[in-house]
Amino acid sequence: MSLNRLTKFPRDLQPSLETLRLSSNQMVYLTRHDFAGLSSLRTLDLSYNRLRAIEDGSLESLQSLQEIDLSGNNWSCDCYSKPLKDFLDNFPYHKGMREDLVCGGTKSSGQNMDRLNSDRMTCDDIKFNITNIDSEKATATVAWDQPDLAPPFVQFRLRFSRVTLNGKNLILI
Repeated sequence: MSLNRLTKFPRDLQPSLETLRLSSNQMVYLTRHDFAGLSSLRTLDLSYNRLRAIEDGSLESLQSLQEIDLSGNNWSCDCYSKPLKDFLDNFPYHKGMREDLVCGGTKSSGQNMDRLNSDRMTCDDIKFNITNIDSEKATATVAWDQPDLAPPFVQFRLRFSRVTLNGKNLILI
């Protein structure tokens, strides 16, 4: 399935699949759902995509994994790719592959992920804005300006004890 311009991980793969080559496609993020049911997978080639991060816990489900090639991607090397680094540090399946994993994010651009201290893989605080305030309905919308900062699998929980506007309690949606 290499060289197919895939932007998403293929679905309905056979559970008995042992080798999967997805190099030179256009995938950016992978989630734990992408790898569900592939417990027989031994070799995985994800090289030369546009990968920035893989959701925490995704590769752990690949119980038979012996070899993985993640080279040639644009790893963000921030808090979202830290679980990948930790996984690879503990299970060096990618050692000896085509080339080193290089960071493409703004903070560590050009650095080798293997040599990067995981403590440096952090993310900036995300600032949320309250917009569309409707004091009549006591509602407001919470949004953030830079949705491309976080992968699509990231979820945020916002806790508000009380938000008021001109003495009225607001419901944030």
